[in-house]
Amino acid sequence: MRLIRENSTKQKVSSVAVLFLGMLFLSSSPVWADEKDEMIQKLIQRVDQLEKKVEDLTWGQGKPAGTVPDEIVKEKVEAILMEKEGHGGFMKMPKITGYIDTTYNYNFNKPASQTTKLGTPGTSTAGINLSSYVTKANDITFNTAHLAFNGSLKDGIGYTIELDAGSDANVNTPTSGAGAADDFDLQEAYLTSPLFETGINMKIGKFVTLEGIEVIESPLNPSISRGHLFGMAEPFTHVGFLLSRPLPIEGLELRAGLVNGWDVLSDNNDKKTVLGGLGINYGDLATGGLSIYHGPEQTGNDKNDRTSVDLTLFTKPLPKLTIGLQGNWGKEERVSSGNDDSWKGFGIQPIYQFTDKFSLAGRAEYMENKLGSRFGNGGGEAANFTITPGYKLNDSATVRLEYRHDVANNSFFEGEDGVFDEKSLDQVLAEVFYTF
Repeated sequence: MRLIRENSTKQKVSSVAVLFLGMLFLSSSPVWADEKDEMIQKLIQRVDQLEKKVEDLTWGQGKPAGTVPDEIVKEKVEAILMEKEGHGGFMKMPKITGYIDTTYNYNFNKPASQTTKLGTPGTSTAGINLSSYVTKANDITFNTAHLAFNGSLKDGIGYTIELDAGSDANVNTPTSGAGAADDFDLQEAYLTSPLFETGINMKIGKFVTLEGIEVIESPLNPSISRGHLFGMAEPFTHVGFLLSRPLPIEGLELRAGLVNGWDVLSDNNDKKTVLGGLGINYGDLATGGLSIYHGPEQTGNDKNDRTSVDLTLFTKPLPKLTIGLQGNWGKEERVSSGNDDSWKGFGIQPIYQFTDKFSLAGRAEYMENKLGSRFGNGGGEAANFTITPGYKLNDSATVRLEYRHDVANNSFFEGEDGVFDEKSLDQVLAEVFYTF
């Protein structure tokens, strides 16, 4: 009778093992992480219960005759954990996120070119995009379809890939090594990894700048349009590597790296650009960083260096209020008719989250470009002010409306006659974006 009970119990264990392996196979299909974790925990508990039951039923004098070896249990648990990590434990399945963004802007100056740019006073010569992306006046613009893949491989190696398609991608496309600008851009593609046992973390590949309050992804910004500093004082992306290591002083991180330059895939000269600074993390009091860039950026020229220093901080003085603060200074050698040029600016961007659905943001920003190498004209001063209410229709869809006022010390803005003869500009912008 005892032998029959033992055989019956072993058959039950075998049946459960088959069921167990079947469940592991099914778990490779896409399921939500929480459901998968719960299933794995239940399977582990069930294996433990059955092993204990076999041990109780087969216990005799001396060594248990029917116990399952510890190695088998260990192999089963390891198989579960490897399945949880991904196929064979080599990589975790990536987290996929993204958004779709569409805007409309109305330019009260009604520029003849239907573009929103800075220009040379008294001429029809346009310079730099005023707010980077919203360049088409009085137009519905499909800005971006964005996809981001984030995950990890073995040994703590992480990866990020971000893709953009739309009019914004045309602006982001690097100026060398990528052919003509188009409506598709590989915004970021990089690996992160601890550097042996040194405590240093490394990022290598293509990644976005360390500078500034605003970012490429519109849903992450307080306002619809971008400010002067985002498009004229900072780079968008780099190709190279960045090292970072926490300092003994709590809340500070040392950063240093080497890249090809500003917004290029392959270098446009024979020297690299050095970047570095400090990461700052003191929670609600202050987060952000001090960043420094130095190196030649002019095509075929290794001697004329560009230097940029940026301090960007975010503070949260109230539970529903976040304030972004930025100061930026830059200089480039012999960039404007053989003369050195410089620029400086500062900005503040508060956002108040009244409810889970309704928010109100603003921006006040000033920039001076001495000789105009960053403005695309003869130089001067410009400021912009925005107010941006936003409302979440649901967990995925958000609508925003923005009023923006730009003013300059010279006639930088285009009028109906096609001539840059206006010292101020007013716009109304609307945006709908869907995140997933």
